[in-house]
Amino acid sequence: IDSPQDTHFAARNMTGGATMSSLVLTILCLVPAARAFFTLSTSPITGGQFTVSYTADESTKGYQFNIFSAPGVSITIDASGTITDFIPGFTTSGGGNTVLGFSLSGASIPASNGQVLPLVSLPVASGPNGVAPCLADVVVSADPAGAVETVDFPSCTASSAPSPPPPPSTPPASGGTPVFVQASSVSSGGAFDVQYTSNVLVSGFQFDVLNAASETGVAIASVATTLTGFSVSGGNTGTIVGFSLSGDVVPITSTFSTLVTANVASAADFGIDLCLEQLVFSDPGASAVDVGHAPCASAPSPPPPPPSQVILDISEVKSDSSFDILYTSNIPFSGYQFDVGAGLEDVVVSSVTSSPQLTDFTPSAGGSTIIGFSLSGAFVPSAQVATLLCSAVLTDSSLVGSTNLCLKNVVISGSGSGSGVPAVPAVFPPCPETSAPSPPPPPPSSTPGSGQVSFTATTITGSGTFQVLYKSDVAFAGFQFDVLALETAEKINLSPDVTSSTALTVSAGPVNTVIGFSLAGETVPPSGFQDQPLASLSVVDVSKFAASHVC
Repeated sequence: IDSPQDTHFAARNMTGGATMSSLVLTILCLVPAARAFFTLSTSPITGGQFTVSYTADESTKGYQFNIFSAPGVSITIDASGTITDFIPGFTTSGGGNTVLGFSLSGASIPASNGQVLPLVSLPVASGPNGVAPCLADVVVSADPAGAVETVDFPSCTASSAPSPPPPPSTPPASGGTPVFVQASSVSSGGAFDVQYTSNVLVSGFQFDVLNAASETGVAIASVATTLTGFSVSGGNTGTIVGFSLSGDVVPITSTFSTLVTANVASAADFGIDLCLEQLVFSDPGASAVDVGHAPCASAPSPPPPPPSQVILDISEVKSDSSFDILYTSNIPFSGYQFDVGAGLEDVVVSSVTSSPQLTDFTPSAGGSTIIGFSLSGAFVPSAQVATLLCSAVLTDSSLVGSTNLCLKNVVISGSGSGSGVPAVPAVFPPCPETSAPSPPPPPPSSTPGSGQVSFTATTITGSGTFQVLYKSDVAFAGFQFDVLALETAEKINLSPDVTSSTALTVSAGPVNTVIGFSLAGETVPPSGFQDQPLASLSVVDVSKFAASHVC
């Protein structure tokens, strides 16, 4: 069954002398593939105006039809009247008895979800009141472009004009389709043209003009054509529509001929290559015509970003025994740590200061180790040229003028947070490998640990203090965590007044981050199976968080 009209069957009694004991009627129902349905209906003419309504199971892109009061009796659109469009973004034009609806803004006629919805109200200069017009030569464009497969409408029983003679079978110049179109590049002045070949007559066309590189619509400032009887329009989204209300056609041609000439609206589009998409061409019988074109080639994928990398460098030791650590980086990073040496020997760093541009970073020095971090969650920004990271001072003045400082044990923290902060690869002036033999491994523990550390916290007292406890079966060299109120998960801003209960240095505030580290290689010892004090902390807003539980 190819359409609803094919479902009407009749079984007649067969006579002729024989007795019919039974009649078996077998119907094989062939279900077609899913297709778009669109129905038009017309109201009776009242006061020189009538309304065309529609139902649709899918959105559609445009329409065209001719109107008649009876077979062969056309109804003329009143050019001085008002055409009312009920679809936002749509423009309907009428001339003679032809009506054409389209959108230059890319709007669509929405699916009606089973309802009968008004499409357009049309003024007529002729036509009897009380008569609902019939329609002929109806074409409806699907969304995306293509002809709607099934269109129902109040049909006139006879055509208003004889069918045009079949066109000569001239093959198109290229493309293997009845019509082939292509767009030129935009000139330095903003002009371009669209050319075509065709072996069939064409009564209307629509297509989108795109930037071939970005595949985005190109705004059209103006468009013109030399085709007799044709009107053309262009829109900000790149849609160009051409139609004739006088019944003229685009002629057949076996060589490329100009369909339209146009100008782009933006100087940014001068000189670009163009491509065409969403092409809809129709013949004089309102049937869709196959159109060939060079499709928009997908823009090449951008090259992958360079890998994350931080490059460190060291200046010459100045006359005051100070030196600078410089960096370049293609990503921001959240912290750094390294040891400074001079050849095979470690140096002793007496002090370190952060770059004036990194005021939220707190660097520390101990022995040969420098560590920099932020308790406020700040990052060292990316830098395309060598930029000051920190400055440090050596205790050994004999190194003044040296250019042989080097780095080892470099760790750069990425821009994440929590335990999953990734380390970033770093390039730096390396210290030479020592020739001394590696120390022997430590003797195995008689009770090897599982490497687990747990933290707990006491309730905040009335004076705003609380204690963090730890339990661990292994020694550990540093820690970092954020402090929140257990009941509300709200961040608890901390005072820098911190008391460490171990050999590690502990810093806190001004927000809710706590960090513990050692520049001297100290560790937090195993606690066995007992909770041991790690640090005592103080909150800033005592009145708000007193008696709160901590997580």
